[in-house]
Amino acid sequence: MLLAAFIGITVGYFLQPVYELFLSLHFMNISIPMAVPIVVLLTPQFMCWETCRAEFTSVFKKPLPIILTISSNWIISPLIGLLSANIFIPDNIFYRIGVSILFLGPSVSMVLYWNKIAYGSKYIVIGVTLLNTILILTVYPFIVFLLVEGIGAPVLLESVFFTLLIFFLTPFILGLILRYIFKNREVNRLSSRIHKAADKISLLAFFTFLIVLYIIQSRNIFSNFSDFIILAVPVLFGYLLVFAINLAVSFIARLGYEEMASVVIIGSGNQYELAVAASTIMFGVQSAVTFTVSIAPLLEAPIMILIIGILLKIYRLHGLDSSISNYKK
Repeated sequence: MLLAAFIGITVGYFLQPVYELFLSLHFMNISIPMAVPIVVLLTPQFMCWETCRAEFTSVFKKPLPIILTISSNWIISPLIGLLSANIFIPDNIFYRIGVSILFLGPSVSMVLYWNKIAYGSKYIVIGVTLLNTILILTVYPFIVFLLVEGIGAPVLLESVFFTLLIFFLTPFILGLILRYIFKNREVNRLSSRIHKAADKISLLAFFTFLIVLYIIQSRNIFSNFSDFIILAVPVLFGYLLVFAINLAVSFIARLGYEEMASVVIIGSGNQYELAVAASTIMFGVQSAVTFTVSIAPLLEAPIMILIIGILLKIYRLHGLDSSISNYKK
């Protein structure tokens, strides 16, 4: 992530023709260079859902981890994001909106990789991802609208729905269509190859998105570097506080390792790609809100690596290495 950010900022700042080209490629406030990798990033995730139907239905036999994770994603995280914004940057309305939006959308993409690295429950991550997708498509626009209006910036509800239509519903439909196509017995071999390549395609799209994002934001970052550093404080504070709450709640609930790891990882993850898309459509690609949201990719990887390291260390100290190694198998 840091490498992608470095490449994007360097190219955007020192190669003005590239910067101006990426900035000019837009349609109705939609940055085309950012929209394409986001759609490509999310499509393989939705494509694989039907394969995991058995895992999804089995997760509801133990609903507590699901309830804890959904509560963290849609209640705890948004409240902490709003609290953090008001504590650290009370005087700038657009910076407050940017930080608050970051904590609204739960992750349904990179969280799958973090959960795998942490040896979390594949049943929980599939179940929560599907439920979060449904909530994003139905509840997210109204929450964003109420949040932005409550902070004091006028915004059209239609623009939030348009964000979901382009950046979320499109890959959702594409994923289902591709899954239906590859169910055909005549393309089973091709389907197998596609599924094996899905992770690589998603990661490539993810890093492409980051490079494009920082090419577009490069000059804003150089011009407002001190603000960029200051904005890292409320975001970092919010991430760590959400993590601490999820970890404490998981201990209190006496969850097993796999369940706890998934609750902590998924409950602490945010879909900043969706936040970037929403801020771009509502306020513009070079707005202060989008500038604020762009800090998140630089912080997520170090924070998630720290969280995973803490989880593994804690449970090794509690003698649960066997449960981890069994999950790896």
